Amino acid sequence: PLLLAAVRTRWSLHRRAGILLSTLAIFGVVQLGMTQLTGSGRITLLALPLVATILVGTRTGWLMAACSIAIFAGVSVLIHGFGLHSWISLQAPLPVVRYETWILQGIRLAAALLPLMLLLTRFQILQRQSLIAERMALRRLEQESADRKRLEYEIARISEAERRRLGADLHDGPCQYLTATLLNCSAMEHQWMAAGF
Repeated sequence: PLLLAAVRTRWSLHRRAGILLSTLAIFGVVQLGMTQLTGSGRITLLALPLVATILVGTRTGWLMAACSIAIFAGVSVLIHGFGLHSWISLQAPLPVVRYETWILQGIRLAAALLPLMLLLTRFQILQRQSLIAERMALRRLEQESADRKRLEYEIARISEAERRRLGADLHDGPCQYLTATLLNCSAMEHQWMAAGF
């Protein structure tokens, strides 16, 4: 199932994570059933919520933490009540560990799992907040860049209009003055010619 989940990339992440998590849970049950408290079944059950939190999210992680504790309790009940270890053991079955030891180990599992889940949940909250802050900063930067480009365009447009106005004022003012002077000179010339000068 793990290879199938890895190869089938068309499946959603939640579906592939579900296959991985269910395989880990089954693996933990088999390990606990075969080796009781001497094997790595507890570590598998400890890894189950951590993997779920990392792959899917905190809600699924906490759900898998509850499932890990329920699996641990269920396996201990099945071993003591129904002899589960003799059903799935390929070798000679191990002697049954006392029920009180299972309870103590279950409390230790929960005590180890709770701080890990709290820390991982807090880390994901901080990570999500930093990603949101980064996205907001990027949006603000894009908005400020667009505003800056718009202002640069407006400044360039106003500068060009002002340059044209000044050019027109500089060109038209002296030209009008020179034209008026030329007209006055022409009028004076005609007046002088008419007066006989």
